[in-house]
Amino acid sequence: AGKADGNEIATSLLTYKLKHPTRESAVWDIKHQVDVIKVSPQPLLEYYLIRLIARVLPKILLMDVSLFLFGKFTLMLSNVPGPQTKQHLFGATVLDMYYYLFSPIGVYCGMISYDGQVTFTVASDPVAEDKPERLSNHFITEFDALHKEVTAGPIRKPPPHPRMSGWFWIGCTAALVVAALAAKSNSKW
Repeated sequence: AGKADGNEIATSLLTYKLKHPTRESAVWDIKHQVDVIKVSPQPLLEYYLIRLIARVLPKILLMDVSLFLFGKFTLMLSNVPGPQTKQHLFGATVLDMYYYLFSPIGVYCGMISYDGQVTFTVASDPVAEDKPERLSNHFITEFDALHKEVTAGPIRKPPPHPRMSGWFWIGCTAALVVAALAAKSNSKW
């Protein structure tokens, strides 16, 4: 049997500070966190640990554990790069793409890029937000304001990247060892 098609999913947490001097500084803060996650061993270790646990737990217990772990978020944002050129389906041109994901999370936001455009969708539990279109409207307003802020003046140099500790690099090395062992064992975790 060949490898199944589809996404390989791992989760990571970002901390969003509610106070920033500018919208641009908020973007740089998130960018620095994402850069750390890209080289962090955490998503890789969690990915293999979850696959290992999934093989030994009964399905009903696995569902409970999944809901427990993934139900801890206030808001989830997923961004997916779509095709960057026009696509066709049964001979018709696809004009736009968007998706909704229903999950046990209070608010789910999805972004997808397609043919030079970005679509933003929101699904929410009515207890968390009974009118998700309000969040969509704020997104549009804030995105336009961010665009205006970063294009108004000269190109600014990004702020310095925070330094990573020695423990971070030890963790990266451990993740590489785990990944190499998993690949060498040719297991189907």
